[in-house]
Amino acid sequence: MVCGLHMPWLVGLGLLAGRAAADCTVTGLDYTNGGSYLIDASSDQPFTFTSLFQGCDEDTIDPILVSPDGQDYVCSGIDTQSNDGRQVSTCPISFNQMTSGEWVIILQAENTDITVQRSFKLTVGQAEKVTITVRLECTFIPGPRHAYSEACPYPLANEIPP
Repeated sequence: MVCGLHMPWLVGLGLLAGRAAADCTVTGLDYTNGGSYLIDASSDQPFTFTSLFQGCDEDTIDPILVSPDGQDYVCSGIDTQSNDGRQVSTCPISFNQMTSGEWVIILQAENTDITVQRSFKLTVGQAEKVTITVRLECTFIPGPRHAYSEACPYPLANEIPP
């Protein structure tokens, strides 16, 4: 009889835990699952990534970055409920140490049922500088009371005397 009394309570607790886990969403804000990115091989800045946690129970995560050759990098810990859910993690590898290929970020909480994995493709190369020069050419045609341009539709001067 004692077991019979506890069983519905355990089932209810299991349903509640499933609902809490289903309400938690984790989104990659800079490196998304399935994305492709070009990173600058000349940069010695550490690799960082941002995740957005919404509706998650409070917990701490020590993210793992996995390289194309299977090397694991334990990144800085993040909390699932601070900074409006936006969390930045820094990994112990700089852009100029990374290689092209499929990288994986693994987020697994210590005490709650949060486990997320996102894979993305990196192409490591030298950044190219592109210079774009814009030339704007306007033709001025005086109107009956205003100066304006057909190519540049904004008024160029106030009233022109008749």
